[in-house]
Amino acid sequence: VYYSTSVFRSAGIASDVAASALVGASNVFGTAIASSLMDKQGRKSLLITSFSGMAASMLLLSLSFTWKVLAPYSGPLAVLGTVLYVLSFSLGAGPVPALLLPEIFAS
Repeated sequence: VYYSTSVFRSAGIASDVAASALVGASNVFGTAIASSLMDKQGRKSLLITSFSGMAASMLLLSLSFTWKVLAPYSGPLAVLGTVLYVLSFSLGAGPVPALLLPEIFAS
């Protein structure tokens, strides 16, 4: 989230502020979905899905900058990879530890 504007600038995105707003919206959307799925799906499956999605989106982001074949599409792929990373993080790796710590260390 902090470096998304610099990633979008290096990818040649014209409006990095709009792309950052899209990243923030995906964070809010993913957190809302995770809060409803936390008890239904279970924490372990949310974490596994979240980490898998984060790895796949970082692979997409890195390939968009390194493969010359994808150079014409590097801007949209960089935005897509960043949005998918934040969405994957907010579906499990973000909210699950925030919920577990108060359960383990009750006041």
